[in-house]
Amino acid sequence: MSSSGSNETLGTALYQKTGSIDFVTRLAKVLARRLRKPVYVGGEVRFWAVEDEGHALRGIVQIVVDKIGQEANTATI
Repeated sequence: MSSSGSNETLGTALYQKTGSIDFVTRLAKVLARRLRKPVYVGGEVRFWAVEDEGHALRGIVQIVVDKIGQEANTATI
C-alpha cells in the first residue's frame, strides 16, 4: 500500500531468496496499486529470459485482477 499521501507503494520482504525476490516484490507492488489493497505475495519463480518474466508478470496480474473483480461482483449481487 502507499504511505499516507504518497504515490509510492511500500513493500517489505519477509523472506529473501535471491533468485525471485525482485520478481515477487514487483508483482506485489503492481497488484497493490491495481487493487488498491494490501497484498501478500509468496513463492519462488525462475525464468530463463527477461521476456519470460515480463509475460509472466502481466499474466499473473491480469488473472488476479480478473478473479478479484469476479469475487467483488458476486458479493454485491
